[in-house]
Amino acid sequence: MGKNLWTEGEKGDRLKIFSAYNADEEAEFVIARIQDWIEQGGRASEVAVLYRSNAQSRLFEQALLREDIPYRVYGGLRFFERAEVKDAMAYLRLVHNPHDDPAFERVVNLPARGIGERTVALVRDRARQHGQSLYQAASALCQSGGFSARAGNAMAAFLALVNELAGTHADSALGEAMDAVIKRAELVAWYQSREPADRAEAREENLAELVRAADSFSQPFEDEQAGLSPTASFLSQAALEARRTSG
Repeated sequence: MGKNLWTEGEKGDRLKIFSAYNADEEAEFVIARIQDWIEQGGRASEVAVLYRSNAQSRLFEQALLREDIPYRVYGGLRFFERAEVKDAMAYLRLVHNPHDDPAFERVVNLPARGIGERTVALVRDRARQHGQSLYQAASALCQSGGFSARAGNAMAAFLALVNELAGTHADSALGEAMDAVIKRAELVAWYQSREPADRAEAREENLAELVRAADSFSQPFEDEQAGLSPTASFLSQAALEARRTSG
């Protein structure tokens, strides 16, 4: 089909190409250009960053937050607000602290392992009655036979997974621990089994980026001085980034 393309617009600045050494340098270059624009009187709302894949937004978000430049992610969620990232982070939180009740509730049946709402309600009731965490209550019910056979086996397998990860990777590097959590929880296979291929692939890319984020995490000096472990510091920083408003 023939087309006659034309424009009456005036010629603008020529495009510039920057060849970055890696993704971190690429993000730093882009954010530095935005800073220059703002310092010259431009507005942040007049700038758009187009990136190649959904997972790539993390590095741009991280650099923007570091330089205190407000931003919005259009057509999607910020990196640490994405469901698959929150799922993996909940597992890491639970491995780091098994008494984290919100993390327990989020992943106790994710991927689906036959632990229904009635089973979780039993755990909640036991926790309330005895002043226990959900993890403690679930362990006690498993030991006392408080579940049906099927639910008890499923819950025992889940608790064993948490204990295994906590024991095996207690002293592992942060990136290695994050990778182990995602693989042992079989999160990628779970998304692949229930979502279209393109969406499952995007989730897999985000999880891979989460592993890279953990692997390259640099613990703030103040967290180290406060006696926080690298995992606790990473979880804290991720929670902070997820809560910060875009302005």
